[in-house]
Amino acid sequence: MIDWVSDLIFWLVFCVVLFSLRGKRIFWTVGALALLLLFNQFFTPGFFHIQVLGGHLYGSRLDVLNQGAKVMLLSLGMVLVIATGGVDLSVGAVMAIAAAVSSRLLVTEHQPAGVAIGVALIALAPANQRAAPGLTP
Repeated sequence: MIDWVSDLIFWLVFCVVLFSLRGKRIFWTVGALALLLLFNQFFTPGFFHIQVLGGHLYGSRLDVLNQGAKVMLLSLGMVLVIATGGVDLSVGAVMAIAAAVSSRLLVTEHQPAGVAIGVALIALAPANQRAAPGLTP
């Protein structure tokens, strides 16, 4: 009973937001987001379901926000690079290599998080020197 009520409230609020954005440039972007969410509403069971376990919230929407935060921070940095006239396409590769090195150390080698982060930073120092030659010693 409560599942469809929370979904109905979500969609009503989203429609009000979309209606308030009509005539603005961001309208079509939010409309595309609405189409993606609508697709998930019908074809991904439980996508909008959020539950409380042990005092913490769990659900697909929260997982999307948590996992997307890292990529969002990386993309904000890339916006600054591109806005200043530079183009650096290696940022995604550097992020992937750093994630691979640190996850290997954490999972396979059972190293502490500080060691994994330090080794990933040291391993990526040459890539950072190529990406920003004036910023690193």
